[in-house]
Amino acid sequence: MPGEVPKIEDSVLIEEGRKYSKNIEGWSKFVAGYNKSGYESKVIEMALKTMKVLSEGKSLEEARSEMRGSLFAEGSAAWMVSCFHPRGEEFREYWNGPYRSGLPEEKIAKLDRERGVVNPAIYKH
Repeated sequence: MPGEVPKIEDSVLIEEGRKYSKNIEGWSKFVAGYNKSGYESKVIEMALKTMKVLSEGKSLEEARSEMRGSLFAEGSAAWMVSCFHPRGEEFREYWNGPYRSGLPEEKIAKLDRERGVVNPAIYKH
């Protein structure tokens, strides 16, 4: 199909993730289960670019600037970063920050308790 994004081989994404992931086995299993099309490959690449910036010791803002895609893709990549990168919790808190003020207390508590990531494509106050 014209314009279709090619899928990247799992082994390429897994190998790249080895440089940045705090849980290599978990990363490998995740990529093998999630990477089904070119779209998913691009979302994983977005997460990897973000993790690379974080690994270089750069700011959360700089890492966030690596995310360029649909709101859903960005939210998905943010979740991957939060789960697999050593600075993932710090990034999760930064990512969720702008959305917390619009949430009721019980949703904020649940978000924190479950270590969730707000996906702006499906965000509701």
